[in-house]
Amino acid sequence: MADRAPPSKKPRTEQRRIQIHYLKSNQFRVIAGEGIIGSASPQGKLFCVLFSERLAIPRSMTHEVFKGELVRRPVETETRGGIVRELEVGVVMDLAVAARVRDWLTETINKTNEALKKAKKVRKGNGNA
Repeated sequence: MADRAPPSKKPRTEQRRIQIHYLKSNQFRVIAGEGIIGSASPQGKLFCVLFSERLAIPRSMTHEVFKGELVRRPVETETRGGIVRELEVGVVMDLAVAARVRDWLTETINKTNEALKKAKKVRKGNGNA
């Protein structure tokens, strides 16, 4: 067995790198995140649900039939009315992860706003505003 050198008391200055691979799970999908609701869990974690929002779709529609053909415009529509918030995905995270998500969102929003401002200036400069 090879002898190991004793650990150095000097701080490491070498740069370490690690490659991280991103794999999509079988449940991966793209969703519309138009809102978020949630609360703290009894364990002190955050629970949040992303939802998409839309007008309620009809439960059923009744059409007339004229000379053997369906009349396109319904004569009766049964709907629940109002707005539907379709719950897409729930996420549980501890406070440290929630803080990192918050920081990432803030940074990404700021970068996106800056890019949009620059793009708007370029469009104005080209007479396309």
